[in-house]
Order: sequence, then C-alpha cells, then structure tokens
Amino acid sequence: MFGYTAPKARPGRKLQAGSINRPAEAVERQSRSRPGGALSQIQAAGSGLTYSTSRRKWLIRITAVGTSTQSGSYSWQAIYPVPGTPGTYADLAGWTGSLGGDAFFEDNGTSTLTVGTRVEVYREWYSGQVRAQFAKC
Repeated sequence: MFGYTAPKARPGRKLQAGSINRPAEAVERQSRSRPGGALSQIQAAGSGLTYSTSRRKWLIRITAVGTSTQSGSYSWQAIYPVPGTPGTYADLAGWTGSLGGDAFFEDNGTSTLTVGTRVEVYREWYSGQVRAQFAKC
C-alpha cells in the first residue's frame, strides 16, 4: 500500500509494529493532502472557456432571463465585492455569459429569478456549465 509492502505474517511469529504503523501513517499523510485547484478548458460558442476543476464558487449578477424555450437559464456578469464598501459590487470586465453561450443554469430549473439578482455559482467540472442551486429564505 502506497509503496510499502509489509512482510508476510507467519504462524508463530510476532507481529511487527511496522507492519501496521507504516500503512496507517501513509493513509494519514494522504488524508492531509490538499491538491491545488487545477484548470481545464472546454470549447463553447466558438471560444475556449477556462474553469476550475476544484469547483471554486464566485458571484454573478443576472443580466437577462431566458424565454420559455430557455427556461431556467440566464445571462450573467461576474461581480466582486468592493473592498471597504459593504454591500457594493463591481463588474469583473470580460467575464460574462449569455443565453447563446455559457449561460447560467439554476439546478432546479427555477425561471423566476430576476435581472439584478446576485447568485453564488460554480462551474461543473464534467459539463463546464455555470450552475447554482438558488434558495431564498
């Protein structure tokens, strides 16, 4: 296991501590490892879309709502909180999605979100879609 082969146990021989401890220590080391966020890219709407495979979340503002055939999809603009000014958000230039390409999809198909709504989203690593499960309390 993990590059270590324990000696075979034989009847009448004492069990060595290393036979148990080394594999257990290797498992413990692996459980502490934190792989870095890898980047990947998909092709959509004629251009490459880079996304994080670690499912890091970011904020968007909805800029357009899909029609009946695009129910549950939205155009978006990435935003960030302005430091030192609580409740104020600014646009991230060039980081957008439209209904025609790279739209935001609500996991439940909710079509009642309105323009201007801020949502925390992530990009699915297997489909490349921008998604979120919107909940309002």
